[in-house]
Amino acid sequence: NGSAELGAGFDPLLVALAGFPKPLLAAVNGVAVGFGATILLHCDVVVVDEEARIRLPFVALGTCAEAASSWLLPQRVGLQQASWTILSGEPLDADAAVATGFALAKAPAGRALADALELGHKLAAQPLPALMANKRLLRHGWAETIDEVWRREKDAMVGMAKELGPVSYTHLRAHETGRN
Repeated sequence: NGSAELGAGFDPLLVALAGFPKPLLAAVNGVAVGFGATILLHCDVVVVDEEARIRLPFVALGTCAEAASSWLLPQRVGLQQASWTILSGEPLDADAAVATGFALAKAPAGRALADALELGHKLAAQPLPALMANKRLLRHGWAETIDEVWRREKDAMVGMAKELGPVSYTHLRAHETGRN
């Protein structure tokens, strides 16, 4: 069926992210759009460059949230902020990303990766079994929920594609680059 095809390449990645036993850290430079933004929701710690922008333009593209972001985003930033971020498609700048809890910290220009690595070194200095046990406790039940939500999102995408027809690649690229 259509939703199975939609997730064929994505499914193993989401399973791996949802079940990854060690802390996942991310550094954001530039613009994180669509999956570039939703993958951040699978990370335990996110550092954004002061010039970074995060955007989830699903509605403007005529599709819906992906990669379990319809559940992960409200978990991260709260329901009202998640609703606005997804329904409006307006980008979060670095200050908003930190203020809403989407990211842990804002780094000076060009330092997001170095700052994320510094945080990673701090975590790596901790006893690994304790890190993994606490991550497992913090994320208990998430892998199963992510799988269930991703199935619902794929089904919704297939239903929307039947109603709206395919979104052209040109339309998608225009939205990803902000030229709409």
